[in-house]
Amino acid sequence: MALSNDLLNTIANDAYHPLNDSVICKLCQGNSVLFGTVDFNKSCNNYKFSRSNIAVHYFRCDECDLIFTDFCDSWTGEQFSRFIYNDEYVLVDPDYLGSRARNDAVIYADIFAPAKRLISILDYGGGMGVFAQSLREMGFDHVATYDPFTNPTRPEGKFDVVTAFEVIEHSARPLWTLDDLLSLVADGGCLIVGQSMQPPNIADLRCDWWYVAPRNGHITFYSHRTLEKFAASRGLVYRYTTKGSFVLHGLDISPTTQMILDSMKPSVQFLRIGAPAKDSAGWHSIESDGSRLFRWTGLAETVLGELDFVEGRNYITLSTIMTIEPCFLDMSSLKIGTDLVPLVGKDGQLTAHYISPMTRRCWVSLVTPHPIKPKFINQDSADERELGLALSI
Repeated sequence: MALSNDLLNTIANDAYHPLNDSVICKLCQGNSVLFGTVDFNKSCNNYKFSRSNIAVHYFRCDECDLIFTDFCDSWTGEQFSRFIYNDEYVLVDPDYLGSRARNDAVIYADIFAPAKRLISILDYGGGMGVFAQSLREMGFDHVATYDPFTNPTRPEGKFDVVTAFEVIEHSARPLWTLDDLLSLVADGGCLIVGQSMQPPNIADLRCDWWYVAPRNGHITFYSHRTLEKFAASRGLVYRYTTKGSFVLHGLDISPTTQMILDSMKPSVQFLRIGAPAKDSAGWHSIESDGSRLFRWTGLAETVLGELDFVEGRNYITLSTIMTIEPCFLDMSSLKIGTDLVPLVGKDGQLTAHYISPMTRRCWVSLVTPHPIKPKFINQDSADERELGLALSI
């Protein structure tokens, strides 16, 4: 029996507020504008619930692309269990009972196989624990599961790998959830998240995208830009794979994590590079524009550091604050090893698309026209420094 309109009206009255044209992004604090509205009973499989006549409004962040609703922000766990994760949930997600988790276990058993006797795994948001139990049945000895609704006992310690399949779209607090996931990852370990990403035509689909489904508990949606920015804010590497999952890990990884990454063969890697936080050759001192810290480059070739690249596609992004001359954005490139890769400027950032022939570590430098003294542009300037591009830290 579907939730009655009276009950849904009670939800709206107790937990919702009048529609705003814009709100603050839950992930990056950017301005987020109204993106679309759907009925509460919209589900992924269009199960024939009657219309609830309760509007759920979604917003999209101008800065990081996160799509989210504030409809459930004040709900308790009991309300989520009562109104979404109830006996009717299986009607909108039949695979929830275990078939999806068993299929995922078969896939990831192969990926984890090289480290089978070494690896400790936590499946976060694992429902009834089918994924963990399936791995144990396949010979993995150190597998735990945690779910705030069905397995609420929080695990002790940290794990080589934390997995979360079809989890983070359910979170009304995405920043807290991602940080909580990472808090359970051991030093040198990795987080693997199975997640449907916003499609390239999301601006046309808007909330007609099948995945926008409040009755499924789908309340937050991510793009590569969203996760790239989050990873950069935590000093992490973000990788996306052909298996519909993404990986977050630190710059220093354990041999176990390296075996897993080699087995996964991530097909796309996203790296965000900033100016160094510590003094470094070729960089001027740290400055601030009031809200962001940045440094100016002072050489025509400025070392950015030694980075790991995956075999295949690598997207490298640099956030630019200012440029001494507009032409610098069009005339800059990255030197990756001995390869010179053009940078394309758009929306305050420079992006390079680098196809690596193999997984390897290379030194990376920013190559620009020769920096210019501001007084050559403005005779009233007393600035004697040679400046090129200003990059955020």
